[in-house]
Amino acid sequence: MAYFFAYGVSTDPERMQQEMGGYKSYQKAVLPDHACTFTYNPDYDGGATTLVQSQGDEALGVIYEIEESQLALFAEVDAEYALHKMQVQAGGELIEAYVLLPIEEETLTLPVSNYLERVRKGLMVHHAVEDVERYLQAGLARVTSSDRH
Repeated sequence: MAYFFAYGVSTDPERMQQEMGGYKSYQKAVLPDHACTFTYNPDYDGGATTLVQSQGDEALGVIYEIEESQLALFAEVDAEYALHKMQVQAGGELIEAYVLLPIEEETLTLPVSNYLERVRKGLMVHHAVEDVERYLQAGLARVTSSDRH
């Protein structure tokens, strides 16, 4: 078994079921020292959730327990991303999990409203509404205040 930390639209268990063919279990998790932002993705006609290093912040997500063989599916997701083993916090402990992160810095772009709603829906399955709203607003602010867009 392996653990995968999902953020963005993959926090929705139904989507993960469709994309990955299932999982053994899942629970809410955070990735320390990372924050949410949005980078251009043509598949979503706008910004898609991306994590960036940010000392003291926490990226909201979910950790899925999956089969080792499913990790190969992530290589097919997007050539612009790579799997990294990182420590995530779940259930009061640190767990080593795979995280899909961009290989290079990309252009920051605001997401379209239906994409943002899908991210919100997935995160609210696991995290408190006020935490999700604060988290997403901070991610949107990173885009609008950056010179990388």
